Amino acid sequence: MSGEIKQYFGIVGDPVQHSLSPAMHNAAFRALGLDCEYRRHVVSASELASFISGMQEQGIRGLSVTIPHKVPALQLVDRLDTAAHQIGALNTILLEADGSLAGFNTDWLGVQKAAAELIDIRRKRVLILGAGGTARAAVYAFKAAGSARVQILNRTGSKALALAEAFSVEARNWAEMKEVVAEADIIFNATSVGLESDRSPIPATYLHSGQVVLDAVYTPSRTRLLIEAEEQGCVIGLGYRMLLWQGVEQFRLFTGQDAPVGVMESVLLENLKGNPHV
Repeated sequence: MSGEIKQYFGIVGDPVQHSLSPAMHNAAFRALGLDCEYRRHVVSASELASFISGMQEQGIRGLSVTIPHKVPALQLVDRLDTAAHQIGALNTILLEADGSLAGFNTDWLGVQKAAAELIDIRRKRVLILGAGGTARAAVYAFKAAGSARVQILNRTGSKALALAEAFSVEARNWAEMKEVVAEADIIFNATSVGLESDRSPIPATYLHSGQVVLDAVYTPSRTRLLIEAEEQGCVIGLGYRMLLWQGVEQFRLFTGQDAPVGVMESVLLENLKGNPHV
């Protein structure tokens, strides 16, 4: 991109002030010598449509999309990639050369790559806690990887059932938690339990050695769930790895270049170190 007009990218959501994406992407731009800048955009639900339709006029080449806009934004782009369509949410919008808007979902790749760093996820029994947007991306990720069995456990059973039916997987009853947790090879927490609180979504005694436990929560970096899982002999996956890998794919979509993964990881770790609630 050297020699070209400066390109702007950003994150759109409400709130976005604590997002680590600006630091991560701007460091990557600098590392590759790209004349690009990534900014925060606090946009309310009522402002979203006009903001996205005005990307070209504002000089914005691409956007990361976060809460609460991942689902509403589906209706504001001209085309969707397969993942965004099937998951029912997007987290990336790219302004194409012809002025059209393309929507993508890279959250599922973040989940899949973070898990694959720890275990061969093919033919494994996976338990996903939660039934929101993160859970939807996780179900898609594990199914795409060829996991043998994917089960959903959510306190509100109707939501678990709806998600299970949408992806042709299994919903389990909250009262069956002890049994379901014990059967799983991989446990993925897609709930917000543990976010800025010292709580775990499942009792430590339900876990056992040999299991892989991942938490989508990355602040604090070591949640109560992960601390207790490690004490029980489980292999643990920190939430920032998912943030990193989805960002790496976003960077490729934004720039057409391979991301400097080490640079992006260093920035994430530096921002998380000593400040668990960034």
